[in-house]
Amino acid sequence: IVVAGAGPAGLAAGLSAAHMGSRAAVAGPQASRSDGRSAALFDGSVRLLKRLGVWPHIAGASEPIDGIRLIDATASLLRAPEVVFKSCEIDLPAFGYSILNRDLTAGLETTANGRLTRIVCGSVSIRAIEAGRVVLNTSEGVELTASLGAAADGRTSAARTAAGIGVRSWAYPQGAVV
Repeated sequence: IVVAGAGPAGLAAGLSAAHMGSRAAVAGPQASRSDGRSAALFDGSVRLLKRLGVWPHIAGASEPIDGIRLIDATASLLRAPEVVFKSCEIDLPAFGYSILNRDLTAGLETTANGRLTRIVCGSVSIRAIEAGRVVLNTSEGVELTASLGAAADGRTSAARTAAGIGVRSWAYPQGAVV
C-alpha cells in the first residue's frame, strides 16, 4: 500500500495499514516544524492512536478539552443563549485533546520508524490506475507501484483529482477559538 501525503492523515493511514499486516509506504514532503496549526483529537482518533502505539509519544504534548462553550456571535436581535458543556458532567476526564500538528506529526513519525517505508519527496502524482495496481511518481523521479493507493495529500489532493474522485464543498461560516 502506498499513501500519497505524509502529514498526520497520511502517516496514520500508513501506520494503520502496517498494523493490519500490509507492507506500507508513505510518500510526501517532510512536515514543517513551524506549523502552528492544531488538531482536536476526539475519542475515535485517540483510540486509534493508542492502538497504533502513537499516544505515548504525544500524550504529554496534548491538552485536555474539558469544556466547550458555544456562543452565538451573529449580533442578531434573537440570539441563542451561551451554552457551556463540561466533560465532568458526563463523567469524562475530557471530551478530547488539543495538540499542535507538529507534535502530532512528530509522534506519528517516531512510531512509524521501522514499521513502514517513509519516502521524503517534494510531491507525489498518480501516473496510472489499473486493475490491481496503482503507479505513482515522486517529483524526484522515483516510481512507486502498489496494489492499493491512498490519497492523504491535503484538501486540494492531486492524487484524489488524478484518480477522478470528485468533491463537493460548501461554505461553513463559523469560527472556533481554542
